[in-house]
Amino acid sequence: MMTLKKLAALLALLTSEAWLLWNPKGWEFKWDALAACFTTLLALLLLERNESQSGQGGSEYPKGKISLNAPHPNDIALFKEFLTVLSPTEVIDFFRHHDFSGSFTFKNIEQLRHFVSDWKNPDKEFISKELEVDRRRLLEEATKLSSLIARNTAPIQHDVYSVKPRDLIGPIPDWIKEEAENMNTAATNFVAMYDEFVRKCRASLPLIGP
Repeated sequence: MMTLKKLAALLALLTSEAWLLWNPKGWEFKWDALAACFTTLLALLLLERNESQSGQGGSEYPKGKISLNAPHPNDIALFKEFLTVLSPTEVIDFFRHHDFSGSFTFKNIEQLRHFVSDWKNPDKEFISKELEVDRRRLLEEATKLSSLIARNTAPIQHDVYSVKPRDLIGPIPDWIKEEAENMNTAATNFVAMYDEFVRKCRASLPLIGP
């Protein structure tokens, strides 16, 4: 397309030069022909410059533009933040292995509570529609787990919580076993959804690194 434009401009330049020089009745200065020459020459130079600039840089997209298929910088930054809020080696590792028939500390679940509280806001939404749908599903599962823990556990000593009351003596009642199992199931579902979400993010946000 650029070559055709240059060819047309070159032909226009030659035509205007011929018009300027052609004087069958004797030489006469032609301002309009001269203006046409300068105009077509300027157009040719601009086309040459644009063609030269488009061939430099080796970039598929112009500077400042983002490919529609490229990961959005906001999503990349948000995923990095997500991995610090729900650390795979801290809170996720805890929920992956903990049995809620035993005790735990507030620090074990602190990241979960922050995620449930803070990631309801619009600034935590992904631009990618698919990732955003998965983020909301994960948030719902995290909220369910957090609610079960808050409802079914209580402090038994400073910063230590358990599904079993501190004054429990004797065999563990079935209703306590059921509450612990419900939390274990919710934790398993949450971790599985977390793993799936992280895999999708890593596949669609390659700039995040391994």
